[in-house]
Amino acid sequence: MNEKLIPKPINLTPQVSTIELGVEIGPSLPPRTPQSHNCEQVVVDEVAFTDALRPQCQKRRLDEAQASPQAKRQKEEQSASESEESSSSEEEMESSVFEGKKLHDYQGRTYMHCDQEFRNKDLDHRCYIPKAHIHTWEGHKKAVTTIRFLPNTGHILLSASLDNSVKLWDVNYDGRLLRTFSGHSLGVRDLCFNNDGSQFMTASYDGYVKLWDTETGQSHGRYKSGKRPNMVRIYPENEHEFLVSQDSNEIIQWDRRTNKIAMTYEGHLRPVKTITFIEDGKQFVSTSTDKRMFVWDYGLPVVNKYMSDVDMPSVKYAAVSPDGSKYIGQSSGGVMVYSIDRNGKFRPTGKKYSGHSSGGYACQVGFSPDGQFVISGSSNGYAVFWDAKKRKLYSRLQCHDKATVGCIWHPVFPSRVATCSWDGTIKLWD
Repeated sequence: MNEKLIPKPINLTPQVSTIELGVEIGPSLPPRTPQSHNCEQVVVDEVAFTDALRPQCQKRRLDEAQASPQAKRQKEEQSASESEESSSSEEEMESSVFEGKKLHDYQGRTYMHCDQEFRNKDLDHRCYIPKAHIHTWEGHKKAVTTIRFLPNTGHILLSASLDNSVKLWDVNYDGRLLRTFSGHSLGVRDLCFNNDGSQFMTASYDGYVKLWDTETGQSHGRYKSGKRPNMVRIYPENEHEFLVSQDSNEIIQWDRRTNKIAMTYEGHLRPVKTITFIEDGKQFVSTSTDKRMFVWDYGLPVVNKYMSDVDMPSVKYAAVSPDGSKYIGQSSGGVMVYSIDRNGKFRPTGKKYSGHSSGGYACQVGFSPDGQFVISGSSNGYAVFWDAKKRKLYSRLQCHDKATVGCIWHPVFPSRVATCSWDGTIKLWD
């Protein structure tokens, strides 16, 4: 029987002689045998996996296709409520804490009530220069930028600070801290009361201007134009409107009833620092670091009058005399004096109150309630007093270790003055 010849496999692996290379080489590895895969099983598994997922996908598509308009509306309402919750969380950033002993007295009155004995009985009382320190308010952690007495009574004092807070203090009794207002993320630059003191507004370096209730501590509005505010002033003839000077070289007029910008006053070339109403609110004066001074008719965004001089220093704080006949502005060259006649004409007098140094600070200036004295802060911690008519320097009162940036006369007590400083304290003098 003929046997089939099976060819012998030929080994193609080269045989290397250890003698030739002079290196000892281990035994050669056996040839690698390719592993076989069960392709049919893999295909079956993929098909089974796809069949398992197909009902879920079909059900999801069916649910989306058959979704009723009511379900869609509920989904939209849910997303809207989530957005409202996020906005409400932002609104909750404003808060206040009552710090006094009791919120109401035995007659149910809050700290807004002023006893009759502390009310102003003689509106034409004569003022005197204070000589002694009688109280210090401490509580701010950083510099105090500005202070305000409550209009007409002055029995409480409001202070703003670079520690992002605003505080309300008792004046007539124990000097206790009454309430702390929080809601700004950066230092508070300026604040102002409305006519009766029931509300006040704050301007902060965080870009916001906010409206607060003095009694309850609630925030009733926040306003932001996108530029940093320097000063805020409520229009005396209509408390729903207010002006904000900005670093954007503009003055913005807001209307609280619409929560929108009603008007923009343009003309300055650099940041606007001060806004001061004159002529019972019919006009206002603005000053800027561009060394220009503009007079505007309220509600008309056209410059009525402007004064500009290369040698004229920029005004960083301003005030008007009680009778409305004088306008004074704090500058590096002294406190400049301008006259306002009966016809509303605004003129520079070329006169000034000198003998102090502001040193680059926006030191507050003002008049005594009777218009007899002019008061100003200074960079070396003094409060300086002049005769308003003769411009004679009467007194320098050492008030703080650092710059005295705020100083105001009490509206009722004729010889009381409050000062605030870069050292974070507020002091009362008599």
